[in-house]
Amino acid sequence: MSSSSSSGWSSKKVCVVGAGMAGLAAARELRREGLDVTVLEQSAGVGGQWLYDAATDGGDPLGMAGVHSSIYSSLRLNSPREVGGFSDFPFRPTNGGGGDVRRYPVHGELLRYIREFCDVFGLMDAVRLDTTVVRVAMAPPRRDGSLRWTVRSRHNGDAETEEVFDAVVVATGHYSQPRLPSIDGMDKFININMNVKNARMIYIICASILYEARGMFLYNEIEGRTKAGMQF
Repeated sequence: MSSSSSSGWSSKKVCVVGAGMAGLAAARELRREGLDVTVLEQSAGVGGQWLYDAATDGGDPLGMAGVHSSIYSSLRLNSPREVGGFSDFPFRPTNGGGGDVRRYPVHGELLRYIREFCDVFGLMDAVRLDTTVVRVAMAPPRRDGSLRWTVRSRHNGDAETEEVFDAVVVATGHYSQPRLPSIDGMDKFININMNVKNARMIYIICASILYEARGMFLYNEIEGRTKAGMQF
């Protein structure tokens, strides 16, 4: 969402919603263009989905209650690190830093990379953590007719505040809300119905129904552990 005029791009203040990889990359590029960037992130740190949260959605095993992270404790990347980073900032192994140097590392290694990206490009001074965006709407236009956007946010549960920006970049991702298919007889299943978004520890989910594409990765890990004689 942006404003423009006959003279071309005229935005000066830009709000980026979300401090995951997409939001941080957008913030860096916007700053390179000389724009005043503010990044609003609802979590306590940068990383988006890669900021692991051991909490689950409480009494809602289908994962709709509001915990943002969808990754489980032992998750590893399913694509090589060579394609997991930015072209001008390679996702290299940590040498001597205690990180995971494998080509398909655990999720914490990618989070380390994202934090390093922030540090190298000095982005943290533009990021407001623990800040939830609750509404984005058009503001009254300027006298020249160019559009503006009102962003309403709430920090750590405090009162809501409003700010006006020339443009808004929505980088909230698409993995925090699970897809819940309709399966005949699901309501009669006597075990646990669990969406993979709400899975954290493998041993908890071994007797559960797993669905969505990522369920296959969990299935492979469960199968490997049970073949090794792990007891549940």
